[in-house]
Amino acid sequence: MRKKNDETKLAIERFVDCYFDSNKNSPSLREIEAGLKISRQTIHRYLREMNDLGKLSYNGKGIITEHIERLSKMSVRKLPIYGFVSCGNPSLEFQQTNDYLDIPESFLDNGEFFILIASGDSMKNAGIDDGDSVLVKSQTYGNIGEIVVAIDDCGLTTLKRLLFDGNRYYLHPENNNYQDIYLSEISIQGVAKKVIKEL
Repeated sequence: MRKKNDETKLAIERFVDCYFDSNKNSPSLREIEAGLKISRQTIHRYLREMNDLGKLSYNGKGIITEHIERLSKMSVRKLPIYGFVSCGNPSLEFQQTNDYLDIPESFLDNGEFFILIASGDSMKNAGIDDGDSVLVKSQTYGNIGEIVVAIDDCGLTTLKRLLFDGNRYYLHPENNNYQDIYLSEISIQGVAKKVIKEL
């Protein structure tokens, strides 16, 4: 009997956490009942018992698990999505949209950041795929080996790795189907810091 009780408690906690991740609020007893096929009376009894044991907080209305409490305390910053950046051949410079993306403060340090949406496959070997959100730190310089947002001689924007061949800097794609880009002058608008993927 104890094993069944523990399994039911775990199932309820997991359902609540998954529901919160999708809806940003805890489920009602009716929603847990529909999801787990357990009566509302039984769910209420389990939630009261789990509250008394300190497994979660339940006041008859909202449910707060350790997972929900941790997420609720996580500080985030809304960053602007500036549009698409080419991960192929350079394209027209990005322009800011009205969209924003919530990014945990733990991903950020001092400075200004923005989001670009990767377009193309020239950086796939670096783990940047078409449609990925790229977290970019706004700065006008980059170190050798960093992935930068650069503007070419024609004013077109691209996302490439910054390298040096002993004589001059160049932009290197992480895909053998593309060639290195040599420019008379490399203008940098930011350095890629993280990639955020949709699963």
